[in-house]
Amino acid sequence: MSYLSDGALEESPFMYPVFFSVASSDISFAEKIFDRIPDGHTYLYSKTGVDGAHLWDEISKEELPKSRLLIIFWSERYVHAQGCVQEILQARELVQQERIRPLVLRLDDYPIIFDETMDPKLEPVFEALKAMLGYRTSPASIDFIHATDLVQRAVEPLLRADHPQFPRLDLDPVWRTAIQKGRFDCLPVMWITGFNGVGRETLVRNFNRAFVPNGRGVLVEINETSLPNQVLLRVESEAFGLSRDDLKDIKVSTSETEIKALADAIERVFAAGDYVILKHARVIEENEELPRWLDDLSNLLAPSRRPKMFVISQTPVLGERRIGISDSAAVQRVPTISEYELNEFCYQLIGYFDKNPARWSDQDVQGLVKSAGGTIGFLVSLVRSSANVEDFDTIDQLIARDTRSMSTSITAYARWAFNQLRGDEDEQRVLGRRLINTEPQPH
Repeated sequence: MSYLSDGALEESPFMYPVFFSVASSDISFAEKIFDRIPDGHTYLYSKTGVDGAHLWDEISKEELPKSRLLIIFWSERYVHAQGCVQEILQARELVQQERIRPLVLRLDDYPIIFDETMDPKLEPVFEALKAMLGYRTSPASIDFIHATDLVQRAVEPLLRADHPQFPRLDLDPVWRTAIQKGRFDCLPVMWITGFNGVGRETLVRNFNRAFVPNGRGVLVEINETSLPNQVLLRVESEAFGLSRDDLKDIKVSTSETEIKALADAIERVFAAGDYVILKHARVIEENEELPRWLDDLSNLLAPSRRPKMFVISQTPVLGERRIGISDSAAVQRVPTISEYELNEFCYQLIGYFDKNPARWSDQDVQGLVKSAGGTIGFLVSLVRSSANVEDFDTIDQLIARDTRSMSTSITAYARWAFNQLRGDEDEQRVLGRRLINTEPQPH
C-alpha cells in the first residue's frame, strides 16, 4: 500500500496533523513523545482535549478525520481500551481511503495477528490493525528513544509543509554580530532565551542554514536535574544512532559528572556537519535554572567558523553567570511580537486553516491577536483551533483554556527572574523593561 499522494496531503485544513491513539495506562510513554514534537501539531487527549467536551464526539467528528498521521501505541492494554477500539475502527476506513497514514508502535510483545485462542470480540480490532501494518510498524517492546526517532521521522514531512511561518528577519543580523569572535571565528555556543511559543527552536534551525544548509540540529531535552552523562548518552543516540550495548559501554566508562566526554561528543557532531540543541523541557519550580555544569561545558568548546551548540531556555541568563560564559557563549533573548506585526500574519494563518476565511471580521482577528500576547506559537494554536469551530461564540472558551496555560508559564518565568535579583531594585527595573521590550538585544 502506497503512502499518501501530494493531493491527499493538501486536502482540507486540519486541527492537529498528528493523532496519538493510546490507552490510558500507556499515556505517560505517549506524553514523553508528545513533548518532543513542536507545539500545536499533535492531538493527545490528555494534553489537547477540549475541556468539558464529550471525548468521543470530539475525536470522531473533529480530530481524527482531519489528522494526516496516526500513531497507534499498540499493547495488550490497547485492545481492551474502549476509546482505542473506537479510534482504530474509525481509522481503518480513513487509512483505506488514504486520508491518513499510520505508524504502529509496539510497546510490548503482544501479538499483531489474531489467532483463535483469543477472545472473538477482539477480532475486529486486529482486522483494523491489519490495514495499518502495510505502512510502518516498529519491533516489539520498542524503547522510548527509538520510538521517538520513528515518530519524529514520520512527522518531519508534515512540519515542512505546515502553516505559513512568521519571518524574524530583524534577529538574524543581531545574532550574527553577537556570535562573532574575531574576523573569522564564531563563539561555540549560543544561549537563546524567551517565552515558550516565540519560535526559538525554529529560529535556531533557520539561523544555522546560512552556515550548513544540510546540517542537522541534534535535539536533546534537558532540565534542572540533568547530569552530563545523561545528556552524553542522548547525544550519542540521537546523533550517531548507537546501539543499546554501545550506550551501556559509554555509561560504564564515564562518570555521571564527566563534562569532557560530552564536549568531545559535541565536537564530533560538529565535525559531521551538524550541531547540538539542548532545550529546556520545562520550569519545574520558579527558583530553578539549568544546571551550572553547562557553563563549564560551554567553556570547554573551542571557537570555530560556526556555532556548535545552542541552549534554549525560558529562564534568562543573568549577572555573574552571564559574565562567566561571555568568552564562549552569546546570550540572546527572543522577544515577543507586536500586535501590529502579528495582525497580517493572523490573516495568513486564517487563509491557510479555514475553508471559509471570509467569515472572519477584523474584530475577530484583533481578538485572537490580542489573546496571543505577542507569541507566535500561541497564535498558531488559537487560529488552528478556531478555524474548525462553526460557532464563533465558542472561540472565547478556546482562548481562555490556552491562555491559562500560557499565563502560568509566563508568571513562573517572571517570578523566577525577579527572585534572582532580590535586593537589587535597579536590576529589577532593568529586567522589568526587558520583559516587556519587543526589540532584539545586542550581545
